[in-house]
Amino acid sequence: MNRIKLDLTNALYPFLNKEAGIEEDEFTGFKNKAFKTLKRIKEERAQGKLAFMDLPCESTEEIENTASKVLQNGFENLVVLGIGGSSLGTRALKEALIHPHWNLLSGKKRSGHPRVFVVENVDPYSFFSVLEVIDIKKTLFNVVSKSGKTAETVSQFLIVKELLKKAVGNSWKRHFVITTDPSSGPLRKLAKEENIASLSVPPGVGGRFSVLSPVGLFPAVVMGIDIKRLLNGAKGIDAYCSSESIEENIALALSAFYFLTYRKEKNITVLMPYSDRLIGFGLWWRQLWAESLGKRKNQHGCEGLTPVVAVGATDQHSQLQLYLDGPDDKTVTFIEVEDYEREIEIPNTPEYEEFSYLGGNKLDELIRAELSATRTVLTKSGKPNITLSISRISPETIGALMFLYEVVTVIMGYLLDINPFDQPAVEEGKKITRKILEGREESKTLKGLTIECFLE
Repeated sequence: MNRIKLDLTNALYPFLNKEAGIEEDEFTGFKNKAFKTLKRIKEERAQGKLAFMDLPCESTEEIENTASKVLQNGFENLVVLGIGGSSLGTRALKEALIHPHWNLLSGKKRSGHPRVFVVENVDPYSFFSVLEVIDIKKTLFNVVSKSGKTAETVSQFLIVKELLKKAVGNSWKRHFVITTDPSSGPLRKLAKEENIASLSVPPGVGGRFSVLSPVGLFPAVVMGIDIKRLLNGAKGIDAYCSSESIEENIALALSAFYFLTYRKEKNITVLMPYSDRLIGFGLWWRQLWAESLGKRKNQHGCEGLTPVVAVGATDQHSQLQLYLDGPDDKTVTFIEVEDYEREIEIPNTPEYEEFSYLGGNKLDELIRAELSATRTVLTKSGKPNITLSISRISPETIGALMFLYEVVTVIMGYLLDINPFDQPAVEEGKKITRKILEGREESKTLKGLTIECFLE
């Protein structure tokens, strides 16, 4: 049975001191604001204004048919070209739900599914390195851009297109699937003119809320992930996000924690899963949280919770010191995995007395003990922390976590009286980049603070 459980205990008074812990009267005061927000969400959803919330119920037939058709061409590699919301969801699904060393497995062990590369940045070294290790004649490229004009993704597409023309001639078109706006944008126009296979990002679904659309689902199908199970997980958690009782509504309860601690000047949100398989999920959440909630409200004020991704137990050895003794401006959300699906026993070594406490235990027992210890020391130090426990990492729990945090992000945006769906500051940077490339604006460098060092 797949299950998600939220434990807010270590954020509450008297488990924390009065200054740090959330008191009962704070929850009472929060309820009126929360219920108004919940009502707004229900109304906007009914009006079709929150299209991402309906994605779990959309048909996946076109996605599956497109995947089936292109895989008949015998492609050995899938390369996803996208950035931000067009790639991070796919990366999260890949890291959580297929083998961590997938590309090193034989074709038989991959059940015939292709190797997968998610290429985000336009760092020329890393991009060229991917092209070096694939046979471009046996590669399918999924080009993902909601607007159809993302500079990084379009640049990658143009480079690959020319390489394919040289390698396979007029057959280059069958090596692409374009995922973009259903009716507008340069990539949609190109797909129509060149008769290239394509999928649509549903209207009203922004990039960072699009993982459960063709943006994430198409590459998931190609990887062999059961997307019906993924969507069932999202539908399952959706049923727990509509109650007007904070005690029953997991999205409201999470939002209460983040909002009330933010009002106590805890403006850094640390997400710390105790599993390497959830690092990609953390990076996906980081964009969702940062772009949605970091906003200027007017000339004199702004809102924002800064997301930080850590992973246990690794970052106990790199970040925990800061969380305990550094500025008191953070909350920590642990993600606990109850079943790691692997058991590796640590051998007894009586000849090494100092290691005797480890012998006979298993690695999953060790990582759970480290999580428990970290929770305890944070709580003793008065640092608000909560735990999301998942029964195991599965398509259902990953789909549920993604949908849950999308809903929580919208609730937080409305509670903070900001628009969680735009990103005006990012758009300004895109405009300046284009002007620089067109030669209409010089790249400005601050004068007088340049230090140049020559190394032999």
